[in-house]
Amino acid sequence: MTRIAFLGTAPERIRALVADHVGVGEDELRPGLSLVDELALDSLDLADLAATLEEEFGVSIPEITLDSVRTYADLVDHVLRAMAAARIPHRTTDAQTPRVVARLSRPTDTARPLEWSGEMTPYLAQTLAEHARRLGPGARLEVAVTSPASAHSVQRVRERLVGLADHGIEVLVTPVSSSAPAGP
Repeated sequence: MTRIAFLGTAPERIRALVADHVGVGEDELRPGLSLVDELALDSLDLADLAATLEEEFGVSIPEITLDSVRTYADLVDHVLRAMAAARIPHRTTDAQTPRVVARLSRPTDTARPLEWSGEMTPYLAQTLAEHARRLGPGARLEVAVTSPASAHSVQRVRERLVGLADHGIEVLVTPVSSSAPAGP
């Protein structure tokens, strides 16, 4: 395995390590990706991958925990939980990632909108994009940048979501000081 020197958020580091470890592109690691069915990892592969992640992040991932790992999102979640339990910060860089509140809805749908909040990491951007594409053309993704609510942060968030317009999805990104996503 190639040792990756990487500064950034823990999800970004996890993505780089997993991609390198299993021999796939980082862009192939989407939240719902089945580690067993789509990447053909068996229990020994998962244990080896967990050992790599344990070494990188200085955490312990119990073997019993690995039994519940089915998808890439499960794996990321378990590593982040182990880091939180060990009080290891998820960020290893001084660069400030914009914090956002996002709402995904379909104007013609009466179902409650899906909502997220947190740092606009590549992982969150990919999660938002996947859910928006599932809703299909006509979906609306409203993202309020809460901090820092600068023009630069708004632009960074827009750049992470730029491809959704090609799928007929309306994307509105605003700083929280000017407006927030509309209520239900």
